[in-house]
Amino acid sequence: MFCPHCGQQVADGSAFCASCGKSLTGTPTPAPVMDFQAQKNAVRQSEISALSNALQHFAQKRDEFTEYDCVCELVNHYSHGAKSSLLVWGCIITAFGLLAMLSGPEALVGCLIALVVPGAAMIFGGIMMKKKNRKNYKYFQNEYARLSQELYDHYVSYPNCPVGPEYANPEILEVILGVLQSGRADTIKEAINLLINDAERNEMGEYLNMIERNTASINAQTRVAAVFAAANFFK
Repeated sequence: MFCPHCGQQVADGSAFCASCGKSLTGTPTPAPVMDFQAQKNAVRQSEISALSNALQHFAQKRDEFTEYDCVCELVNHYSHGAKSSLLVWGCIITAFGLLAMLSGPEALVGCLIALVVPGAAMIFGGIMMKKKNRKNYKYFQNEYARLSQELYDHYVSYPNCPVGPEYANPEILEVILGVLQSGRADTIKEAINLLINDAERNEMGEYLNMIERNTASINAQTRVAAVFAAANFFK
């Protein structure tokens, strides 16, 4: 046997260690070491429990998270401004009408009705569209600020949150939780990285499919061009 204190070998049944002199009687038996798979399962269950509790907290603001996503899209949409095509064409048509009116009094009424009035209406419509776009952009910016503050306050009210605020949306938490419950990952961090890698692979797959379609289209066009060239050659 070996002394549990100093590790030196001692005779079986000895009451004291001959090396360090410490008692060998009543020495507690070391607890059995948990196997690796059991440790992984314990860690995963702990992560699942922590994430489930967080999901219950953030699910209280599920509607606000959905509204936040919609507002973000609208802010991005209105940030580009209203299209200027109506305003530009209105200016062009009005200018043509005014120039045509200078050709003679006989064209005055016709050009006024056919070109100048519609062109002016288009200009007015284009101005109103831009004005409405600016108004909507300002409104949804304010909504974005309000929802951001509300959701952030709800986030900080949950101490020791296992995920960052960017992953606090209940829909995202449910996906992460599903990855953990499936056994594909043992920790929340591993589950998030796995989801990011899956998204990148899907994006890359779509990109490769697009290239393949474009290549097939180019090859088909090349074959058609070759057929026409051969037909013209044998004429």
